[in-house]
Amino acid sequence: MEDRTELLIELVQKTIEQKDEQIRELRETIENLQTTAASLNETIEEFRRKFFGFSSERSRRKNAEPEKEEETEKVTVKSYQRDRKPKSTREELYKNLPVREARCPMPEGKRLCPDCDTPMETISWQYVREELSIIPAKAERIRYLQEVLACPVCRKEDEGTIVKAPTPTTLLAHSPASPSMAAYVMYQKFMNSVPFCRQEMDWLRTTKISPQVWKQ
Repeated sequence: MEDRTELLIELVQKTIEQKDEQIRELRETIENLQTTAASLNETIEEFRRKFFGFSSERSRRKNAEPEKEEETEKVTVKSYQRDRKPKSTREELYKNLPVREARCPMPEGKRLCPDCDTPMETISWQYVREELSIIPAKAERIRYLQEVLACPVCRKEDEGTIVKAPTPTTLLAHSPASPSMAAYVMYQKFMNSVPFCRQEMDWLRTTKISPQVWKQ
């Protein structure tokens, strides 16, 4: 029993010695850090004096001959009032946007009166809310089909009179570019500063248009 007690005492003493050693090392570290911080503060103050302080010549002059305080004159300034503009309403902010009404009709199974099962009539459409919808650029193929007319009387007489309907003039000969496509490309290039190579990648990602279209 005494041997066990002695072992415990030795273990506690070793632990205390280790703790004391750690405390001593930490104190030395703190002292070193404090010394370093003081040195850095002195360096910072020296730089501040050099860059933002007065020159030594001006300081000596100031110590030798104290500057006289200039006499100041008090001037009364009139108060200024500014009219604050009222906040813009949604109607003013959205006045240039087209309006599309999305009507939400009652389902057919709920159009009967819950009291007498009589079919109810619409008396009004109540405003609920408003939201903004943005449709990103989309691409579609437009095929122009020209109507061809033939005179049935002339065809019986072996005199085929055929008339073709007029079609819109193409923007570029032998090119699939439409006016809207050209305007969109020019807007992205010269207004948003988007180079053609980035437009090609964006078109391939959003509209599945191959970059080969640009070379046609």
